[in-house]
Amino acid sequence: MHKNAKSSLHSRVLIVKKHLEEDVPVSDLADFFEVSKSLIYRWIRRYHQEGLNGLRDRKSRPKRISSRTLYWQEQAIKALAL
Repeated sequence: MHKNAKSSLHSRVLIVKKHLEEDVPVSDLADFFEVSKSLIYRWIRRYHQEGLNGLRDRKSRPKRISSRTLYWQEQAIKALAL
């Protein structure tokens, strides 16, 4: 589990199963587990799409960086650091 995780894999599975199998309202689960409703809906969606693998920890870094430093700028910075 990464340091910013709201819960463990076990608690995510428990939350999703309580909602799907026992029909516990998302708002009640959010209050009890102290997570947002939108986070629970995200876990439910991922569970439907990917099964248990959808509830595993994910990397928190962005998939792409829109304003990446240009190569020549990076080289100039490195030259200045010497």
